[in-house]
Amino acid sequence: MIRDPLAILGVLAAAVWLAVRLERAHRAFAAASAGLLAIFLAALASYLGLVPSVARTYDAVFLHVAPAAIVLLLLRVDLRAIARAGPAVLAGFVLASVGTAVGCVVGALLLQDRLGEDWWKMAGMMAATYIGGSVNFVAVGQEYRLDSALFAGANTADVAATAIWVGATILLPRALRRLYPPLKGGNPAAASGTAEEPPRPPGVADLALLAALTTGALYASSLLAARFRGVPSVLWVTTIALVLGQVPPIRRIPGIEEAGTFLVYLFLAAIGATCDLTAMRASGLEIFLFACLAIAIHGLVVFGAGRFLRLPVEVLALASNSTVGGPATAMALARSQGWTGLVLPGVLSGLLGYAVGTYAGVAVCEALRPR
Repeated sequence: MIRDPLAILGVLAAAVWLAVRLERAHRAFAAASAGLLAIFLAALASYLGLVPSVARTYDAVFLHVAPAAIVLLLLRVDLRAIARAGPAVLAGFVLASVGTAVGCVVGALLLQDRLGEDWWKMAGMMAATYIGGSVNFVAVGQEYRLDSALFAGANTADVAATAIWVGATILLPRALRRLYPPLKGGNPAAASGTAEEPPRPPGVADLALLAALTTGALYASSLLAARFRGVPSVLWVTTIALVLGQVPPIRRIPGIEEAGTFLVYLFLAAIGATCDLTAMRASGLEIFLFACLAIAIHGLVVFGAGRFLRLPVEVLALASNSTVGGPATAMALARSQGWTGLVLPGVLSGLLGYAVGTYAGVAVCEALRPR
């Protein structure tokens, strides 16, 4: 068994590398996502005895890597560009976010006996990820110190339920189109401006600047958390990163998304290595039931209220997809269905979810926390 801390870190990095390669090379693995594959591969390495389930390496990853990932991924969120995306898509996003919060609260209250004593934490994590994404899921889970086995089970259930709903958002517009107003010109909510793409591959100076910004943001958030003890530290991290992200030169630094995504996957691999597969299997079915119930309620709110507000079904499907699945699945949905005018608004809607998902998750946790 490997026990050297650096060697264990190497195994986690190798699990991330293999997960990304499998996701890109095979359609079946792409449906699972690299994040889930990283958890599975690291858990398999732990189960087979290649690495231990308890190690200082994992503690270091939990303490430092997850907050750094939050900073990096939020540096790409341009709140002004999202505001220009148009009232229809923004209305759809708000509706989808409300539907997610309602679904998670109602689902958790109905199933709290089956979810165990951490049911309220589970509700907040699912609200965070179904409004934002993995970075928000990780942030809320870290803040409330969810058990690693439950964390892994929640991630597995999240990915499975998300895959089902992403498929549903492809089918529902075709089945429900006659009940909703038409999508005018394929672009009812065109965003002004163009997507910001890194002009070149990241260089040494870019990586050094990203490291300085990330560590500086984490240090500042720790100072603020110590000064204002009633405010969770993750909210300071989120706020500082969002403020930095509104500076165009910072937002355009090459390598931000790649570095942030790698750190998220590394964190998930560490979760996989520390989890007990037996416990994860035992808790996964209950959490999957909760995730499906939360998303079903979300769908009823989105498509029900959306019809009352006379929003095109394509906009509703895209808004739902961008919150539950994230910017990448929203972009894939819009492109695959020929909604060319909705590609950028869908991506921006998903990025807005990253911006507010952590706040929503913490709010749900605090609202449901047993007193």
